[in-house]
Parts: sequence; structure tokens; C-alpha cells
Amino acid sequence: MAKSILAVSKENLLHVSNHSGIAETLQNSVFANFAGKIDLDPQALQTLGSHLGSSLDGETHQVNPGLSEGCECELTANDKQFAGLKTRSQGTTTFLSYARDIAEMKLIVHYSGMRLLLVFLWCVFVWTSGANGQESIAAAAAPTLTTDLPGISRYKLVRPTRYPGMCDASGAVAVSSNLFLVASDEDNILRLYKSDEPGHPVKEYDYNQFLGVHGKSLEADLEAAARIGNRAFWIGSHGRNRVGKFRENRDRFFATDIKVEGGEVLLEPVGRAYENLLEDLLDDPRFAQFRLAEASLHAPKDEWGFNIEGLSATPEGHLLIGFRNPVPEGKALLILMLNPNEVVQGQRARLGPAIQLDLGGLGIRDMEYFEGTYMIIAGPVGGGSHFQLYSWAGGEAKAQPIKVKHLNEYHPEAIIIYPEKGLQEIQILSDDGARLIQGIPCKDKDPSQQGFRSFWLSLQR
Repeated sequence: MAKSILAVSKENLLHVSNHSGIAETLQNSVFANFAGKIDLDPQALQTLGSHLGSSLDGETHQVNPGLSEGCECELTANDKQFAGLKTRSQGTTTFLSYARDIAEMKLIVHYSGMRLLLVFLWCVFVWTSGANGQESIAAAAAPTLTTDLPGISRYKLVRPTRYPGMCDASGAVAVSSNLFLVASDEDNILRLYKSDEPGHPVKEYDYNQFLGVHGKSLEADLEAAARIGNRAFWIGSHGRNRVGKFRENRDRFFATDIKVEGGEVLLEPVGRAYENLLEDLLDDPRFAQFRLAEASLHAPKDEWGFNIEGLSATPEGHLLIGFRNPVPEGKALLILMLNPNEVVQGQRARLGPAIQLDLGGLGIRDMEYFEGTYMIIAGPVGGGSHFQLYSWAGGEAKAQPIKVKHLNEYHPEAIIIYPEKGLQEIQILSDDGARLIQGIPCKDKDPSQQGFRSFWLSLQR
């Protein structure tokens, strides 16, 4: 009997050592006997079970016995056995323990026969079966071992509606099962709406003072948002205005904590708005190949402009920053922010490696993560109405296009995934600032006549 080790590393998100041919074995799905090591970021493990608000100690879960050879997994932390889970073909009970503050953790998989990878994947699945929230270690492993998402091929556009109060819906997060917060790229007000009762905002939160904006043009050009736990992160475009003039108010990254007390949604600013993300990006030599310094001198919709429009949480508690522009070598650009909570306290951003996704020459308009899948809206760097929905498993997996009829009748720029609905139904918001109403762009109409459209995507199997 041999064993393989799943161990934590602070330096690597996912690393396969070339020991006894493990890399080739995993890649080719040849389940010969070997021993090897896979490293995972510890934050992926620390988020396990966080959605329940308490530890999972003592939880018992039933699983489908699918391993003819059987599998035994030992979970250890801080160099001592901390928790364990076991599954065997003869029985279906797994035992899962969990603690939040784990500095080092590893999973030892004992196996026999020629089916190591199946055993390994099953053990990881069983290990994470107690945590069905948005953040899970299973998602951290999936990008390397999954190349497509066979269950998602087509969505149907349903329940189109309109929300009054603003035109330019640009970034949003779910607050509850029927409430969402949305930002506009034309002002610095966050608005709370009911998803099931389209109407005027339930509440508005003015963030002009907190953002410290000044000058003639006060807009921070808020373009995207992502939620990690009860904290929502918001990001400006960090680009120039439409004619290429520098606007420092657009260099904003900030966070708000969401609290619900007595039926009222409270939105509390965290730390301070960070203004040096563009500098952090330009100072990193790894990104020199993307000519970001050059791009930052041009208007956001120019051929090689600079425009951030996507933001997504990752299962490790990091953030993926998505660029509408530039699109180097015809591939969409994403850059990982490793320390968002520290950034909103004034520390410099620690950035991970860049990722380039083939989205057919399109840039990122928005993206959101849910249980192993990133949903992405892609669109042109400039104007136009060619939009495409993609799913992506992360890592080196290819982005998979998803068919959506009538998508290009809208200007989709914000994805909202409600945990209760998951990927079965997704809400999309349309940025309708340029949409003509009686021959006049929506953003130029009287506020009483302004509004943005929304629709839902229903998964079709």
C-alpha cells in the first residue's frame, strides 16, 4: 500500500512536484503506484465550513460508496493529528472535524490498486462534503483537475424587468435571498433593491465622503464588486475618462461590511479607500509584458486602454481583478489580489500571477464565483453589443462559452449569484446609461425617468 500527501503551502496555490512521475500521472490519468505532494494555499482550508458560522466538529455525513478499492484519509494540522475522515466501499459514513485557525494542514490518502486519482478526488469530495457554501477547498483543487463543466451548456433568459432610480448598473452583490446592492459608474451611491419586487431603491448609501473624491468630476467610476463572507469589495475602473484625461478619483478600491439588524440592512465602510492599486500593478515586473503603464495613458475604450471592470472572490479568500482592457494577445487579463482585507487598511496590494483567458478576443465585463465555477460576462474593449457568457473552472482550465439567446439585446455588466439558487438561476444587470429613451441616452434623462434593466438566466440541462 502506498500513499499520496495533500499538504499546505503558503507560497503556492497549487503545485504538483515531479516526484515519482506524479505530474505526468495526474495529467495522463494513469493510476500507477507512486507517492507525491500537492500544495494548497492554507486559506482555502481555513474557509471550510465558514458559511455555517461555527465549527463542523462532530458532523456526520452520508456519502455514496463509489470506491471499489476503498479509501482512508487522515487529516492532520500543525504536525499532529487534528481531525479525520474515513470512507470505505463497505460503509457510507464519514466523520469530519474542523477548526478555523490552522497554520498547517495535510491530507494523507492511503490507496491500493491502480485507481489513485479516483480515490484522491473522492477523498477531497468527501472531505469537503460538509461545506456547501461559496468557499470550499474543493474549488481550489478543481481548476487543475477539471477542464470543462459538462452540466452547463445553455441558459434561458427569463423574467426581464426594469429598476428605476439610475441607469448605469455596473457592479453588484447579493445581500440576502431577495436583496442586492448595486453600484453605478456615474455616481458614488450604493443602492439596495429587492430582486423579487422591482421598484425604486429600498435604501441608498452615499459614499462620496468616505471615498475622499474631489475636483470637478467626483465619480469614482465604480465598475465591479465581490463579496467574501459579510464583506463586499468595490473597485473603480482605475482608468482615464472617455477622452483620455487623468481622473484620480477613479483610483479607488474599498470595502463595506453588510449587517442585517431588525430587518434593516446596514452598510459600514471598512478602513479607508485605497488609492494606490494602479501603482502596485505598474510596479510589478511580472506584468511588464502587458504594457499596463502604456495602457494607463490612454482612454479606457482605446485599442490599448486601461479599464478594470471585473472582480470576483476566489475560494481562498482572494480577489480576481478582471480587465476589460487591455486584452494582451487577444486574451482577457486577470490578476490576483492576495490580501484584500489588508489593502483596505492601507497596506500595499500583494499580487499573484496574471492569468490570460481565451474569451474570443473579448475583455472581462464581470465575473462571479460559486462552488467551483466562475461565471464570466465578456464583451468588447470598446463599444458594441457583442457579449458572451462563459463558465470557467479556474487555473489552467479553458473558459467554456454558454449559449444565451437575446443576450446582446442588453448591455450586461453585473452578475449576481444567490447562494440559495446557485447556478440554477443567475441575475444579470444591464448598464443602460447609453440606451436611448425617446432618442435621449438614459443617463441624460431626468432622474425620475432613469432606470436599468435586469433579467435572470435559468439553467437548461
